[in-house]
Amino acid sequence: MAFGVGAVGCVGVLVAAFFGVAILVVSRLGKSSSGSSGGDSSGQTEPAGGRQQAPSEGSLKDLARTQVGPYKLVSAGHPDLPDSLHDGLTDNLGLIYQGAGAKVDHVLLAYSSAEQAARVCSVMIQVLGEKKSVRKLSLSNQGVHIGDMAVISGGASELVLWNDKNLCLQASAPPTHAFTFAKDVPY
Repeated sequence: MAFGVGAVGCVGVLVAAFFGVAILVVSRLGKSSSGSSGGDSSGQTEPAGGRQQAPSEGSLKDLARTQVGPYKLVSAGHPDLPDSLHDGLTDNLGLIYQGAGAKVDHVLLAYSSAEQAARVCSVMIQVLGEKKSVRKLSLSNQGVHIGDMAVISGGASELVLWNDKNLCLQASAPPTHAFTFAKDVPY
């Protein structure tokens, strides 16, 4: 018996594989360097803090902070990404932060356009949020929409995905730490 898989299904599988690989790669970087259920719930509240638009130019290394709230940068590197995420990708960076009794894995993906970054984040939210609680937020700066955020929770970890201009960003950590990190990061 044969089963057909559509293009969206293939992309979804590859995106899910990417985050599994990215989290493993970022976790290994740290070891080598430093020794509502199933549905969406929407909210209009944006994370507090000094949220600004991400810059359109420059290296992601320039964007990385050594300290984000209580979390201190302990490792940085480039995660291996599946080919499906390379279309329009201009830069990527994996970071590990420690603080407040938790480790936060942070992946930054820069694309050639805001539309591509939003599309990648949207597919990741759809695939990774399946059968988990998803809370969606709108990000704005002085009333101007600058991106969207989704908090995916369920189990021992929390995943936050957001886009801002040409960036698709991810933070994963034990519950509440990923969201705390995401609302404290300035981009």
